[in-house]
Amino acid sequence: MVPGDPAEGLESGDKSSSVVINKRTNRTAATYNHNIPPDRFEEDLIKLGYYYNTAIIACENKGYGHSINEGLYRNYGRVYRKVRKKKGFSEPTLELGWNTNGTTRPTMLSQLAEEVANGSTDLLDKDLIMQCWTFINNTKKMRAEAEKGKNDDMVMSRAIAGQVRLEQPYKDREFKKKKHKPKFRSLSGY
Repeated sequence: MVPGDPAEGLESGDKSSSVVINKRTNRTAATYNHNIPPDRFEEDLIKLGYYYNTAIIACENKGYGHSINEGLYRNYGRVYRKVRKKKGFSEPTLELGWNTNGTTRPTMLSQLAEEVANGSTDLLDKDLIMQCWTFINNTKKMRAEAEKGKNDDMVMSRAIAGQVRLEQPYKDREFKKKKHKPKFRSLSGY
């Protein structure tokens, strides 16, 4: 599972980030955190997707994310689609990418905090762990965010991965076994 939190790509400010997780084990498989232009981030997400077994890519769809998701769909195909739940059924919509908003943000961050607290995930990256340490509840703004002067790009990327993993859990692939037909005509083997 390859999540993405895109940024402008300027030298100062947020970085484009991805925290790849193994859907089966919920462990960090790779991290990516760079100041690069959005089009390069799209290319790098595609490379990560192919490297990790044509993994689904779930890039945030706000700001630069909209054009990145369009490019991912056109050039890669396995892009997360928003899931709508109706009458007990889940169905994907045509909306590409993960939408972080006032409803999804607290849910995904509390899910990540729960995974870390109960040990059901391994973060395995020092920069990601440092961002988690500087991620606070801002009582003035009434929201969880990075401390002033710190970043939360990797935290948000990992939180997206956790939510998509819950919506689309790991499933073992079943392979059909072919019946073996001997290539000889008689019992003699010839």
